[in-house]
Amino acid sequence: MDADNDIPLRLDASGFVDHLARLEDASAAEVERIQHVYREIERRDGAAQWHAALWCRFACLLAVVLLVALSVIAYLALKASQVQAFVQPVQLTEDGTMVLVGIPQDLLAYAPEDSQWMDMLAQWVTKRRW
Repeated sequence: MDADNDIPLRLDASGFVDHLARLEDASAAEVERIQHVYREIERRDGAAQWHAALWCRFACLLAVVLLVALSVIAYLALKASQVQAFVQPVQLTEDGTMVLVGIPQDLLAYAPEDSQWMDMLAQWVTKRRW
């Protein structure tokens, strides 16, 4: 090759600069789009976390209300199952009416006299066997 015919190699630098400018513009737009998408994802995640926390509070409140209601029901059932038996001493008059002789007493604390036992036993035998 001749030294006279040599054409120095040169790069088309203006094309490369234009291409870099387009890439920078595209990347800036791409970065903006990615940031927008990221903000939207954060917004949705925040809303989802808020809803989850709200439902968790609601479930806890329902559990507390249920426990209180069950406790009240159990307390009332226990109280209703306790029967307070008492003896009220009365006396039958000749016209068939009952007259209160003493104050009502607890059944377990009541200790009748022997004659009262015999009367109660006689009434029970009469009603049961005859």
